[in-house]
Amino acid sequence: GTIAGGQYGIAVQGNATLGSILNAGSILGATAIYVGDGGTIVNGITNSGLISGANVGITLDNPIHLLGDIVNSVGGTISGGVTGIKFAARGTDISISNSGLIYGGYAALHLSNSYQLS
Repeated sequence: GTIAGGQYGIAVQGNATLGSILNAGSILGATAIYVGDGGTIVNGITNSGLISGANVGITLDNPIHLLGDIVNSVGGTISGGVTGIKFAARGTDISISNSGLIYGGYAALHLSNSYQLS
């Protein structure tokens, strides 16, 4: 299936908690997935489909709580017109496992503000 929004495909913010994001279809938006403003994803993001934003595929911002990993499986694509995955504020240590494609017009991965990536 497809999840699409003008600004966000999925937004987890304002102290909301989501168990996990498991995508085998399409998630689309200016930013496809936004996690910030105190939002929490307990079991991470797993993608075997398409996560695509006109600007950013996935933004983790201000501070976030991503308690699982980001897994991009074989055949999975995470892309953004500017950035594939943007780490925009200090958060928890995050691990990315990529067997697919992560693409951004400027950067595939953009880290700032003391992120630790493994």
